[in-house]
Amino acid sequence: NLKYFGNLKQLNLSENMIKKIEKLDGLVSLQVLDLSNNELSKIENLGRLINLKWLNLSHNGLRKIEKLNGLNNLEKLILSHNSKLTVIEKIENLDELVNLKTVRLDRNKIFKLDKLDKLRNLEELMIGENQITRLENLDKLNNLKRLSVSGNRVLRIENLKQLINLVELYMVNCEITRIEKLDELKNLKKLLMSNNKMNKIENLSHLKQLTSLDLMNNKVNGIENLEKLRNLVNL
Repeated sequence: NLKYFGNLKQLNLSENMIKKIEKLDGLVSLQVLDLSNNELSKIENLGRLINLKWLNLSHNGLRKIEKLNGLNNLEKLILSHNSKLTVIEKIENLDELVNLKTVRLDRNKIFKLDKLDKLRNLEELMIGENQITRLENLDKLNNLKRLSVSGNRVLRIENLKQLINLVELYMVNCEITRIEKLDELKNLKKLLMSNNKMNKIENLSHLKQLTSLDLMNNKVNGIENLEKLRNLVNL
């Protein structure tokens, strides 16, 4: 009977036991839709919710999200904790959602970064706790301010130098052995890299805006030019 609520702007059905949901396409005024913490394995026909700005599908069993084309006003997409989601390609039409500002894909089983390069307005990307081994296809996300890749199997810092507006970078619990290729991130204020495999800290002197730096639980035996980071508040 949801089809009768054409003026509805917010719909929260989180923390139920919903396995299937349909007939949402009549909710053309909807701006916020929360279906988190349910038992959904599939969802489709969201493309007609043309005014939707905020969509939360976290904590479900989704393998695939179909037909998102039409969600041209969507700004925030939360798909965290869908452990059956393995490739971003299964999120249909994601690359068409060009007004997205926040995408959360943390705690899934994603092993490759793709289909993100056209999201030029993206400001926050959370892809922690997946199975990613390489940072790629991020270099065109020039408006990105917050990036988390924590808890992945990333070995090297790469393809980040174009992210000149980045303010926060989280790379905790990875496999990184060296800090490199961060010189261009002049606006970076927070860099968290605890629980990695670094034995020497270098190449940080250009990050003049840093206020928080966490290098806990590495194998550090030397730190270079730390005195140049005059804005540090937390170390």
